[in-house]
Amino acid sequence: MIYIGAFILVFLEITFLNISLIIPFLISYFIFTKKSNAFVIAFLAGLFIDIGLLKSIGISSVYLISILFLISLYSRKFEVKTLPFIV
Repeated sequence: MIYIGAFILVFLEITFLNISLIIPFLISYFIFTKKSNAFVIAFLAGLFIDIGLLKSIGISSVYLISILFLISLYSRKFEVKTLPFIV
């Protein structure tokens, strides 16, 4: 189910919107579930974004995965489920 939601957000980003909706989606999913499949979703979403926007393949994937990796490092030291982190 989460893959379908990510695919819909990627489709909206490629076709209609100029802003990235997948970044807040991935961050909130990773923070609240702590599942490692968020990295797989980030990789696939980045590939689809690059293919859809005709950019160099892999750039968005590296960007999305690095964001999740930095949040995982940050969450080991600090509490990330509080309101000041999310805002």
